Amino acid sequence: MIPSLAKGGAERVVSILSKEFSKVYDVEVMVKNRKLGMSYDYCGNLIDLEKPVSNNLLVRLYGFISNCVKVIKIKKNNNYDVSISFLEEMNIINVLTSQKVKTVLSIRVYLSILFQRNSLVNMLYVMFIKWFYNKSDFVVAQTQLVKHDLITNFNISKKKVFIIPNPFDLNQITEHSKLSINKKYQIHNEYPVITNIGRLYQQKAQWHLIRLFSQVKEEIHNARLFIIGNGELADDLVSLTKKFGLNVFLFGKDKSNQNADVFFWGQQDNPFDLLSKSDLYLHTSLFEGFPNVLVEAMACGVPIISSDCKSGPREILAPDTNYLVQTEKPEFAKYGVLMPVFDGQINKIYNTDLDAIEMTWADTVIKLLKNQEMRDYYSLRAKERSKDYAVKSVVNAWKNMLEKLR
Repeated sequence: MIPSLAKGGAERVVSILSKEFSKVYDVEVMVKNRKLGMSYDYCGNLIDLEKPVSNNLLVRLYGFISNCVKVIKIKKNNNYDVSISFLEEMNIINVLTSQKVKTVLSIRVYLSILFQRNSLVNMLYVMFIKWFYNKSDFVVAQTQLVKHDLITNFNISKKKVFIIPNPFDLNQITEHSKLSINKKYQIHNEYPVITNIGRLYQQKAQWHLIRLFSQVKEEIHNARLFIIGNGELADDLVSLTKKFGLNVFLFGKDKSNQNADVFFWGQQDNPFDLLSKSDLYLHTSLFEGFPNVLVEAMACGVPIISSDCKSGPREILAPDTNYLVQTEKPEFAKYGVLMPVFDGQINKIYNTDLDAIEMTWADTVIKLLKNQEMRDYYSLRAKERSKDYAVKSVVNAWKNMLEKLR
């Protein structure tokens, strides 16, 4: 059960699980409305609830109640053994309509940060989670920190929570990294490349990335920044880049990228070609659940510099350390570099004065770009670590959990 199969981390996991589970189970994939997107393939029968798409609160509430009624009938008629849901709306529908079906809820983000703003919708979500999630059979968290958050702040029973990270098709990533994005835009190895991938909105904090990159350019004049993704902050980020006097390349609009400093590549079906040509991957997020792109970059052998945000980066890059700790200075960990989290104040998006954290990031980026030996070390360690998230081992963890429901 998932809202859609449009682009996204949870959607990609459902795609992989449906294909792997179909080898041993009968599988059906349920979406709220297929019109929301079907970017990923899947195995099994598709059930479309055809929920109305609207921002109107009353329409959304009606759609939610209507979906609950539909799902109750579907579960009763189809005689499911287990229903697994992803993302909060579907998690709530799943547990409210459990009937005699075993229910598994998958948590994809650090909920305490996601729902920290005092809005009516957020308060309703928190209330539902505290009241109903314990009625499920199991809850899947992607990290130790998410599990800790569920137990401590949402009163979820410790016995119900399983930690299962996301699966990655490492062979497919390797193959896709060899495909060219477009022959017209050949990327050469004559300059150092820093890359970031993610939706262009507040959580990902790319305005901090552009500001610190302007300082990197002061020291390493031929450095280039690749930003891959779309989002509501796209125009603001382009304007900020120009405000720093940096040249911009917009994929699909500009004919030449020869003199660009910052490349806005938009949404790419295959970002791995660009990733594989990168010297560093910078992950600037303010919070996460499990940042898929870190593992994808590591599978491409790209050294990582990441914010030590809640949750995921520390458990990926420094698995032997205390997952409750957040660093206040550069931490050169086992599989990558962890950095202090930015303040994330979006009202300062056009401020060109760098703060102390941004300067610290810029200094660390410069240090790694000037040190080939250190980059080679982290490149090898990154590839090594990515193997821990291969499809087979992660799917086996899911199967082992499901066997406990028999």
